[in-house]
Amino acid sequence: MGFIYPWSAVRNGLVPSPDVYRTLAEATTDALHASPIVIAGSVFGSACRGDYTNRSDLDAFFVFPDELRADARRLRRRLREMAWRRHVVLNLRTHSLSEAGMVNEHCFGPSYAGTWDQLIEDGWMVGNPHDCYQVSSSPDVASEMERKMRRYSLRARLFRQRVEVALSRHGGFERLLERCHRANVRPAHTYVAIARMFLRWRDGSLCDESHSSVIRRAFYAVGFVPLRYIAAGIRELDQRYNVLLKETIEGRVSGAKYRQQTKEIFLAITEANVRLLEVARQHLVRSTVALSAA
Repeated sequence: MGFIYPWSAVRNGLVPSPDVYRTLAEATTDALHASPIVIAGSVFGSACRGDYTNRSDLDAFFVFPDELRADARRLRRRLREMAWRRHVVLNLRTHSLSEAGMVNEHCFGPSYAGTWDQLIEDGWMVGNPHDCYQVSSSPDVASEMERKMRRYSLRARLFRQRVEVALSRHGGFERLLERCHRANVRPAHTYVAIARMFLRWRDGSLCDESHSSVIRRAFYAVGFVPLRYIAAGIRELDQRYNVLLKETIEGRVSGAKYRQQTKEIFLAITEANVRLLEVARQHLVRSTVALSAA
């Protein structure tokens, strides 16, 4: 969920079919099982939950022995190529065993413990990441979410600057969308990510990570009230793009109309993301946590 595709991807048939995600998740899992260098690893996210769309990526990670970095690079390349042949962007996070053992060398915090347990229970996991990763000296999920909101806010402001530069150049906006697609930048996914962060911040865990459950629970929570109006606006823009993409793939929308409406939606979401994250920081992030994440 969350990609806004450049016209070149739509025109050239590079928007994936939703039915490839489960097959690709299973093929990636088989590859992780078969590789002798994988100490622990798994696919995760929407492909495992079943709430993927043709705007989703595929999430995966694995841990490898420090002395086998060259083999890990080859495996990374093979997995990414396998996904790209199906027009799916693979969001792959890899860490050596020593990197996994240091909190500041990887992206996983205490909130991932429950997700890993569920992946193990559902049969997606290879090995046990709990034996590899040092996630925190203190299992404080709220502080982890606050730091993530701080980082997201900074990235959103920097991304808006990139958009402004792209708009100043002839053909720059289409090239920006192409780079975003290749780099797995999904601006229309931010409001879902913030809703998940809020629920983990509030509850310390998230038993159901599906998009529909997260949006329903967050949007009707009292603590989410300051963010609700902006998030709802982004959701409406996201749904508007879903309709536009479907009609364009079906040949009912011209390239010119697709490019113009995509640009309007993309710019509106970019601005709304900055506002959403600013409000999230004001209402949910303690000043001590904000300073520690700077």
